[in-house]
Amino acid sequence: MRGKYIILTTMKLRHLIIPLALGAFLSLAPRPAAAASEAVANIAVTAHLDKAGSLDITEAIDYDFGDTAPHDVIHGVPLSYHDDQGNNFNLTFKLLSATRDGAPLRDAAAADSNAVHFNLPSGSAAGTRHYELHYTLAPVVFHGDTHDIFKHNITGLSWAVPVNQVSFKLDSPGLVSADLTCLTGAQGSTSSSCQTSQDGDLLTVTATAPIPAGETLSAYCSFPHDSFGRYLELARNPLAWLPLALVGLVAAAFLAIIITGIVFLIRRHMQPPAPPES
Repeated sequence: MRGKYIILTTMKLRHLIIPLALGAFLSLAPRPAAAASEAVANIAVTAHLDKAGSLDITEAIDYDFGDTAPHDVIHGVPLSYHDDQGNNFNLTFKLLSATRDGAPLRDAAAADSNAVHFNLPSGSAAGTRHYELHYTLAPVVFHGDTHDIFKHNITGLSWAVPVNQVSFKLDSPGLVSADLTCLTGAQGSTSSSCQTSQDGDLLTVTATAPIPAGETLSAYCSFPHDSFGRYLELARNPLAWLPLALVGLVAAAFLAIIITGIVFLIRRHMQPPAPPES
C-alpha cells in the first residue's frame, strides 16, 4: 500500500489535533555542512511496541564517509513533540547499547529535554562504517477520544547529507493497527516518497527514493482505543507553580496578619484591670 495523505475525521485527540504532515516535531536543529562525498547509505530500523506504550528501537546505520578526513557525525532523535496549540509532550529515553562495526561506543549519546544526540565517530578508517543503536522511548502513544495514535520520526532529526535507503519495521504483538501512513520531506511536508505494508501486527515502511539532506521519513497509525497502559502526557512547565506559589504566599501573609490581630485583641482583653489610684 503506497503511503498517502489520509484525513482521519474520527480521531479527535483529547489534548491536540494530530497534524497529518507529521511536521509537529520540534524544529530541526541546524546541521553543519557535510562534504559532498558523504551520505547515509542505509538506515534499517526495527521497533517493538508493547502494551505499556514503550518503543524498543534498534537502528542499523551505514554511513559512507567517502574520502573525507576523520570526523564525527551527530544523529539526533527528538524527545519532545509539540502540537499546533502549543502543547508540549516529552518522551523518556534510555540507551541500551551503541556499537561501530561491532565494537562498543563510549559516551555515544547525550540527551536533553528536546532530543538525544548520538555521536557517530568515523575513526581512522575512511569509507562506510556500520553503527547499531539500541534504545527505548516511552511513552510513545497519544490517547485520543476514539483511537490511540502512534507516530514516529523514522530517520530522526534531519541529516546534513542524503539518506539513500530507509526501511522501518514495527511489531506490536496482540495489537492490530489501522490507517498506516508514511510521509517524507521537510517539516510540514505532505509528500510521500514511501510505501507501506501490513501483515497482521507487523508494519513495514520503506522509502521509495533517497531522502534529501534536511528532510525526514515519518509514519503514523492508529490502534483501538485504550489499547495501552501508558500514554503521552502534557509536559509540565517548570514555572507553572509560580502563580500558585505567589497566591499562596499572599494568602499566608494575610492570614498571619489576621491571626496576629486576633491574638493581640485576646491578650488585651485578658489583661487584668489596672488598680485604682490611691
